Amino acid sequence: MDVLQIPNAQLTIETVCIVTGRCRSTIYAMVKKGTFPAPRSWGTHCTRWQAAAVVAWLDEQAMSEGT
Repeated sequence: MDVLQIPNAQLTIETVCIVTGRCRSTIYAMVKKGTFPAPRSWGTHCTRWQAAAVVAWLDEQAMSEGT
């Protein structure tokens, strides 16, 4: 996805699910456990993840799978 090339891009939960291959409930469970980057609240019904944080998490997962 091109949006991942923009570090400050703000990703919706739908985009995060597509990029990570995880479902919404799994993403929120990982956030709660501290194993996935927390989103930023942009209002009462608007939550977004910074693309750079999601990419860093994906990189970390790839490295841990390789060991």
